[in-house]
Amino acid sequence: MEIWKNIKGYEGLYQISSLGRLKALEKPRVTPSGGIGIRKEKIMKVYDNQRGYLQIVLRKNNIPKGHKLHRIVAEAFIDNPKKLEQINHINEIKYDNRVVNLEWCNATYNCNYGTRIHRISISLFDNSKTTKSVIQLSTTGEIIKKWISASDCGRNGFNRECVRDCCLFKQLTHKGYKWKYEAE
Repeated sequence: MEIWKNIKGYEGLYQISSLGRLKALEKPRVTPSGGIGIRKEKIMKVYDNQRGYLQIVLRKNNIPKGHKLHRIVAEAFIDNPKKLEQINHINEIKYDNRVVNLEWCNATYNCNYGTRIHRISISLFDNSKTTKSVIQLSTTGEIIKKWISASDCGRNGFNRECVRDCCLFKQLTHKGYKWKYEAE
C-alpha cells in the first residue's frame, strides 16, 4: 500500500510516497491570459544524476533546489534517532527508493555494505571490459610475460605510463623491453 507524506520544507507543495514516487500538489496559478487557474496534482519525473541516484528539482518561492530522492524518502518515513548521515540501499539498487529498501547508516557501514568491496576488487584487478592485457617482449620479439594491464606492470616495478606509451607506439622500449597490447 502506498502512503503519501508531506516533504519537510515543502509542505503544501509536494509529497513523497513510501514507494519513492513524488508528486506536486494542486495549487492556484496564473494562466497565460492573466486569469487564475488551478495546477492539477501530478506525479513528477525524476532524473538520473549520472551516478545512479535519482534526483528531483523542487521549487519554493520560485527558487529551484535539487534533492536526491532516496534522502527525501528516508527523511519522511524512517526515524533517525542516532542522527546518522547516510542512507544505504539494502538491495544495492540505487534507483530503488522504496522505504523497505532504505536504512540510515554511517559512512563506514555504507562503504563496506554488500558486494561493494568485491566489485571494486574485480574492477581493479580483473576487469576485461576496462583494462587491456599487456605483453612484455624482449628486444628481439620473444614473449617474456603477459600482464593483466599496464597498471599491473606499474605495481611490479615498471612505469605504467611508459608501458602504455610503448603499447601506443609513442616509445620504443621501457627498461630494456618492448611492450604491446594483447590482440583481442
